[in-house]
Amino acid sequence: MQPIIAETSLICQKPNGQRRPLRLYLRAPYQDDDGVWACPCHAEGLLDAETTIFGEGSFHALILALRFLELYLCELEKRGAQFAYDDAEGFDPFPINQYFGELME
Repeated sequence: MQPIIAETSLICQKPNGQRRPLRLYLRAPYQDDDGVWACPCHAEGLLDAETTIFGEGSFHALILALRFLELYLCELEKRGAQFAYDDAEGFDPFPINQYFGELME
């Protein structure tokens, strides 16, 4: 199992108001026995298991895994979920695309 190379903790509030801790992480990309590059990632607290994303190289697999997490959370937000930092002082939601960096035009 590859080591976790990046992670963060957030709070996800579902449309029904239920809040749950969310841990996002990426594992180090690796090359499988067939020479294909893979990068495991997870939205722990929302998804049941890690997802492995494949790419043309280590960098490509890593970027695609990060993009997978971003698109997954953006879709949840479109359906009414909200996200905030793991802060004991209260729930202060922010647009999830800001967390991943808004596209500049």
